[in-house]
Parts: sequence; structure tokens; C-alpha cells
Amino acid sequence: MRIALDYPDEVRALIGVVPWNAAGTTAGDEVIVGFDAAYGDAEALAQAVAAISVDPSKTSGLTRGMLTVTEQMWHGWLAGGALTSQADELSEIRVPTCYILGGKDVVVDQAKQLDDVRRIPGGRAVLLSDLGHLCGLEMPDVVANEISNFLETEIRTDPAESR
Repeated sequence: MRIALDYPDEVRALIGVVPWNAAGTTAGDEVIVGFDAAYGDAEALAQAVAAISVDPSKTSGLTRGMLTVTEQMWHGWLAGGALTSQADELSEIRVPTCYILGGKDVVVDQAKQLDDVRRIPGGRAVLLSDLGHLCGLEMPDVVANEISNFLETEIRTDPAESR
């Protein structure tokens, strides 16, 4: 989103797969605080991933990747990035934008995501009603299909124009 705002001529489309709401969050957000405290604790991370998964059997491998993140990056992303707000800039986005949302997402507030889409000129939302926050892992084919449909509809696939 930041690149699309700062360099609109370099971005052809913006796709958010269960994106965090553009207004960010508050310092005491229970989800952020919980994940921040779980750094390096494989059991706590596995439990947290299972708790936000519609189908934990398809997301259990996520914990391995989470354990490879440096402590500085982990805390910086959670304590810094999640608090960043871009909500006031959404009306400046000038590229085709699609948010893919999980209807059963227990992490990100769906109303806030939809509010973000409404602020983006021509913004589009796709609600995958049976999927959650980790829909890209739980049903990658469904998410990939939605991305392909959006790109085929919004972006004219002329190889000479690709960036």
C-alpha cells in the first residue's frame, strides 16, 4: 500500500489478502500483545496459529516460519507496523485495488477492512465467507483464483506494458 501511494506509476494493482486495517491498531490490542509476547515460543505460537485458523491442519507449518524471524523484526512488525495508520491516505490510491477477506477472520475487524475498501476509489472487496485470517494457507487455490480473476478483469495483460 505504501509503495502504491508513494510510487503509483510503478504499481499496476494492489491486492490485500486479509490485510490489516489501514488505521492500524492501538498499543493494547490483545492479538498484537499476545503474538508479541509469544516470540520464540513454539508451543505458544502453535496454539495461537491454531486459534486463528479455520482449519488448523492446513496452517500448522506456519509456526516453523514464524520461529525463523529475528527478535528485532518480530517486535518491530508487531509493536511498530501494526500501529501505523494509512487510513487518511486511502483516497489517494490510484491503482486497481482488491481486498480478499475471510468471512471467519477472528484477527482483523471485517468492518474496518470494508471501510478501507470504501475509501479507495474503485476499491473492490471479495469476501470468502467460509475462510478465516489464514485463508491463503487454508485454501490457496481459492485465493489464487480470486487474485487471477481480479488481475484479468482489472489489468490488461499486454506483455509490452508489464513492469
